[in-house]
Amino acid sequence: SERRIYQYNAEPWFGIASVVKVPIMLTVMDRAIDEGRPLTADESALLAAMIVESDNEATTALWNTIGGAPAVQGFLETSGVRGAFIDAQDWGDSKMSAESAARLLGKLLNGEILDAPNRTLAMQLMSHVDPVQDWGAVVAGEFEGETGVKNGWYPEYDGWVLASAGYVVPDAGPTYTVAIFTSDWLYFHDGVNSIEGIAGLISTALSGE
Repeated sequence: SERRIYQYNAEPWFGIASVVKVPIMLTVMDRAIDEGRPLTADESALLAAMIVESDNEATTALWNTIGGAPAVQGFLETSGVRGAFIDAQDWGDSKMSAESAARLLGKLLNGEILDAPNRTLAMQLMSHVDPVQDWGAVVAGEFEGETGVKNGWYPEYDGWVLASAGYVVPDAGPTYTVAIFTSDWLYFHDGVNSIEGIAGLISTALSGE
């Protein structure tokens, strides 16, 4: 099938805050696959808390279990995803380009990373984030189909960092992944509205092809 990449200012690295939980999740799953075993009950519970609720304590527990930044950075590089800096001191300070995040999710959807059960679980978790956190790069209600998202937000001294990455598998039209990373927002909701405005334009353009 045909693959296209659309981007605007997608190469610079941005702070991604809790969006880093996606590569952490994929690294946990990849390690289990390498060890020839299913996820443990504890891993499954922590993954759900990390993605669905964006729980930071669950994230840190998984982070410590896999070996922190070197493990996540290694997974990304082995997967062929460049353009990321996973901070060794604080996972929340990690940076990534929007292009790299979208490519990573594309590899997930296309079956290029993980195995089928773990890919299904990863997408399922992203499709069931807490309703309060269900905003951003995936505009819900614009189409029939499956969507998943993981957002990150953090109030830096010069404004909010707001990052959003997700996937869309519509019943009709092309499947796509999208990442929109921003910073320096004075008001949280202004940033969210801007991201969703961009996401809406993307959805309209792709569904009209």
